[in-house]
Amino acid sequence: MKIHLAAASYKPALPLKPWLFAIVANTVRNHFRKQAGSRQVPLQDEHPDNQQSAENIIDNKARVAQLQQAISTLPLDYKEVLVLVSIQAIAQKEVAAILKIPLNTVKTRLRRARDLLLKTMPPIDKQAQGSAHE
Repeated sequence: MKIHLAAASYKPALPLKPWLFAIVANTVRNHFRKQAGSRQVPLQDEHPDNQQSAENIIDNKARVAQLQQAISTLPLDYKEVLVLVSIQAIAQKEVAAILKIPLNTVKTRLRRARDLLLKTMPPIDKQAQGSAHE
């Protein structure tokens, strides 16, 4: 509905994708501001490889849940850049256009988001993973 209402503001000479994502990003920002609580960002559910052990599948699901929780605690500015670049795989330049911020700001927010995730996520136990694959 919001896209339909904003149709008059679209300039055909400019790319459509950044214009659409700007509307979506603004809608999501407004939603989070109204909610005032934190919400988890759902990650795409990967289909596990049939060769994986049940233990590895459980460990992977637990790790995804930890990551979702860690992402949900990020400041909104960092979270939206991280999700658009790392999860939605949108180029940083396009993210800058969508969010109407400089490219260097996108890069800074992305780096800070990743740094915060590294600090909040428990390290992966490489030794336990190695023994599970044997």
